[in-house]
Amino acid sequence: MDSWTVENHKVHVYVGTDGGHQDEFLRGDRPKDLLRNSILTPSLGAAIMNAKYVNSLPLYRIEQEFQRNGVNISRQTMANWVIRCSERYLSPLYDYLRTKLLEYHVNQADETPVEAIHDGRSAGSKSYMWVHRSGEMYTDRPIVLYEYQKTRNSGHPLEFYKDFQGILVTDGLEQYHKVGRELAGVINANCWVHARRDYADAVKAMGKSNPEAVKQSTAY
Repeated sequence: MDSWTVENHKVHVYVGTDGGHQDEFLRGDRPKDLLRNSILTPSLGAAIMNAKYVNSLPLYRIEQEFQRNGVNISRQTMANWVIRCSERYLSPLYDYLRTKLLEYHVNQADETPVEAIHDGRSAGSKSYMWVHRSGEMYTDRPIVLYEYQKTRNSGHPLEFYKDFQGILVTDGLEQYHKVGRELAGVINANCWVHARRDYADAVKAMGKSNPEAVKQSTAY
């Protein structure tokens, strides 16, 4: 069951006169706003972001859920909150995590196509979500960062890893090999899972009736 807490903050203002023409005002301190002159609280902002990005609820459904509970917050307002909080609070966190990620000796990178609705192009245009993460051996503090770009241009990973010194594990995409060639501190290592596929496919093609194929399949 959802519960809501309404916070009322009162800021007292005292007015005094010294007998002259100039009034004197003394205003009490008020709680700091997450966003200036906004009712958004950290818990409300976290709930909206969790619903949208973790539970995959579109803003109009979150808006409807609020309305069913007697809370009127429009999807436009929520979208503005998410954008402003992203710019003000999450962007510095992203930059910090990128710095920490590049300190690891082994990183992994991949990209996948996504369709963009509004980014200055026609709806359905193909864009790419680049994913950068720490190597699988960094279990204590794993870092995963997503980077939205309109293209698959090699300039994107070159820019992201320009300060990296270590091993970058990727698939066979030429853009990643270009990173290895042009950045002196980066060694491009192909993904072992991708390397295994051709061998596994060859074993399957040999058929289960072939004793050697059965032996090789267990080895892989």
